[in-house]
Amino acid sequence: MSSASKFQQQFYAYISTFDGNKKDFWHPDVQYKFNCIMHQSCAGIDDIRMVHANMFALGSKAICFIFRRMTADGFFVKFRLVNWKTDVTTEQLITVKDGRIVQVQASHPGDDDELSTANSRTHERYAMNKCQSRPDNCIHRPNLLMHRHHKSEGKIRASQMHHLRT
Repeated sequence: MSSASKFQQQFYAYISTFDGNKKDFWHPDVQYKFNCIMHQSCAGIDDIRMVHANMFALGSKAICFIFRRMTADGFFVKFRLVNWKTDVTTEQLITVKDGRIVQVQASHPGDDDELSTANSRTHERYAMNKCQSRPDNCIHRPNLLMHRHHKSEGKIRASQMHHLRT
């Protein structure tokens, strides 16, 4: 099993603990799953712990989960956490080293609500940020995932429907 698929399984296992039941984030089972995916040197790990502890205490449920590999060590993750108090959709670009998250970056795909039409912008933003942080790696490796879609490709939004009426 590759390290990417092992990480993906561990990530799914952690996200599945958000099952709608109130839990204590500091319980050893939850902490073990969290520590399997998060590297201790990850920037903002204490803030992430506090947010997750709050979401577990509210009995959040994870729905609409998307997990896509962007580069050799980068993934795009989108999921929705719903509870009686909040409904939060999270879109993140995560960087993994040794099977654990070392960097979490918020992703803002753009105007379109559909992930399929925003993917090229997400790929491009991720590649640009990665090149700025480690330019030596980007010079030698072209990003084969960067792909632009024409606006006529993909899903049709309600604002585009007036063009299709006869």
